[in-house]
Amino acid sequence: MQIDGYGDLTRLASDEGAAVYRGVDEQSDRTVTVKVLDRAIDDSSVQRSFRRECEALVRLGGHPNIIAVLDAGFLDDDRPYLVTEYDTEGSLAAKANRHGPLPVDEVVQIGVKCAGAMATAHVAGVIHRAITPAHLLVLSSGEVGITGFDLAALSSASRTSDHTAPEVIEGHPADARSDIYSLCSTLWYLLVGDASDTPDVPTSLERLLAEGLAADPTDRPLTMTALAGRLQGIERERHVAVTMPVVQRLPGGSNERTPAAPSPAAPEPVAVGGGEQQEPPWWMDAFTHGSV
Repeated sequence: MQIDGYGDLTRLASDEGAAVYRGVDEQSDRTVTVKVLDRAIDDSSVQRSFRRECEALVRLGGHPNIIAVLDAGFLDDDRPYLVTEYDTEGSLAAKANRHGPLPVDEVVQIGVKCAGAMATAHVAGVIHRAITPAHLLVLSSGEVGITGFDLAALSSASRTSDHTAPEVIEGHPADARSDIYSLCSTLWYLLVGDASDTPDVPTSLERLLAEGLAADPTDRPLTMTALAGRLQGIERERHVAVTMPVVQRLPGGSNERTPAAPSPAAPEPVAVGGGEQQEPPWWMDAFTHGSV
């Protein structure tokens, strides 16, 4: 397989409807991950819509807790591909599987950072739809980065996991609050793994995550910044350093704003609001209903 501008492509794995490669960006000489969808898109209008959606993903790359999408396009056979950063020490799922549940303070800090990242994505009009422990990666810098804003996440609107919100399983479109459910479910897994009892989880944290896992989306925290703020409250309660979420306003995002925790990297913090449902991009039907 050849992709203009990328060399030394080595297939690593198959990832839920996409082939995953490691390659080298020939312009910058840096190592990248390339994901190529198994299905082709030969409808020009669907291709244009796909490119517009990818532009939003590229804009998210400036966030320190989001794995950047660097490039996107189509192969000669009309299969779409996405290029992302290759800078990871593995996923938090793998870390938890190796070492067991993570410490409470580490999980809370991860939650604040991921909530800030997802608030930025929501303001930019991007819903993740598939937050899981496997999509939280440990970067070489020590930061946590959210991945899955890519072809693997977009290849099947009906794909679910143990962390998928119940309304999405029932066939309703994913929205900001379904991402809140998935993040809270992911944090709970990192805290307890497969254990049946939770003696070391603070009551306030258990209560907050249970709220985030409410079956009714209207019973969950309203926004990701609200979730981050309540996690910060747990840090204060535990007398540890308070983590500052990075919440950025990106070009083309929502105009709605609410206060968020200050951060030097986010001079104009904003939050997604309202909790109204956002339909998945219409071109996603091409991946799930056999139209390509």
